[in-house]
Amino acid sequence: MKTIAVLSVVSLAAWSGLARSAGQAPGAATTEQRLAAVEATCKALTARVEAAEGQLRALGAQADRLGNAFGMPTSGGKAQAELLVRSAQAGDLAAVQRILATGQNPNLGDAQGVTPLMHAAGSGHVDVVQALLAAKANPRITDEAGKSALMHASERGQSAAVQALLAARDTNPNAQDRQGRTALQLAEANGHIAVAALLRAAQR
Repeated sequence: MKTIAVLSVVSLAAWSGLARSAGQAPGAATTEQRLAAVEATCKALTARVEAAEGQLRALGAQADRLGNAFGMPTSGGKAQAELLVRSAQAGDLAAVQRILATGQNPNLGDAQGVTPLMHAAGSGHVDVVQALLAAKANPRITDEAGKSALMHASERGQSAAVQALLAARDTNPNAQDRQGRTALQLAEANGHIAVAALLRAAQR
């Protein structure tokens, strides 16, 4: 697009120069001089376009930072988002920390909407859960089934992950999934007595 714009300017400037040359008196600017002027103008315009593109990239990065601050999905790279999901699921804390250090949004989920926090919580990777929460991962986000990270951890009996999530300010232990089940009900349905006790205590 930038190239098309610059070429258009070149064509317009060249046409204008030729149109003026028809009535020029002897001693007026030569064709070479006019072309040199057009070239200089194009270079200046190209520099302006590149500067504008740089400003747009900076604004995009700023928007991503603001999105991360408020727990909103932003434009983080798809490959990085997928890598963060896999690393969280595998409990690879070092990889998770490296990816988060690049500014990657921790709230982007997989095809089913399962976020890195949900994967880590359901798999019982407490250190990864804590790292994601520190990076502004939002525990209130739900997947396509309406399940939060707390529900994933409760359903699988991950008591340490449940404790870490309950300690987070934004966790809602009374939220319900699309079938109307709370984290407590999911824990009880799967026989996780210790987790159920933690959730009952959090509801008092």
